[in-house]
Parts: sequence; structure tokens; C-alpha cells
Amino acid sequence: MIAAHSTSLNPKPFAWLTLAALAAVLVLLAVGAISHADMRHGSEAETARQCAQRPEWMFFNPTTGRTALVCLTSEGKFGVYVVDELGKEVTAFLKNKMSRIDQVARNLWNQGYGTIE
Repeated sequence: MIAAHSTSLNPKPFAWLTLAALAAVLVLLAVGAISHADMRHGSEAETARQCAQRPEWMFFNPTTGRTALVCLTSEGKFGVYVVDELGKEVTAFLKNKMSRIDQVARNLWNQGYGTIE
């Protein structure tokens, strides 16, 4: 009788690479090298950051202590830059589906923000 040679194959031979890449991203997030805005919104986050240096409207959420700075980009889109009570960035993004400030304001009001005069 010939003995059968069995080789167990790892169905995911590069699973450790995936885990290592995920760990690297988490480390970068932890040290602030990559922000939530960059991960989620890509280059639009940087556009919103630049635009928010000259905000045209400001909103404040008393529940979270966050402030949303809203501006109109050179491309005609509304940028939203959200900071916490210490002024640290929470997120930055463009409101691509909204073409009027009343739409952006209504969206922020629905999230608990009030207009800062």
C-alpha cells in the first residue's frame, strides 16, 4: 500500500499581508498621519480644508461641541470642515449633491447644528 501524502494548503496564504496592511493603517490613524476625512473622502477632504480657511457660514452643535465651517469652493461645491471643541479636525468633505446653501444648512440643522450669526 502506498501512503498518501497530504499537503494542507492555506486557503489564504497572504492573509498576514492583509492584516499587516490593516495594522499599518490603524497605526497611521492613531498617530494622525491619516485622518478620517482623508480615508473616507480622499482629495475632497483637502479641498474642503482649504476652502474652510475662509468660511462663509458657521454652525455649532451644542450636544457634541463641534463647529462646522461651510464654504463655497472654486468648483461651486459646498465644503464642510468640522472641528471639535478644541479646534481639532473631526472631518472634512464636500456636499456634492447639494447645490444651495439652504440645503446644506437644513442638513446640518437636522444633525443638531445651529447657525452662528
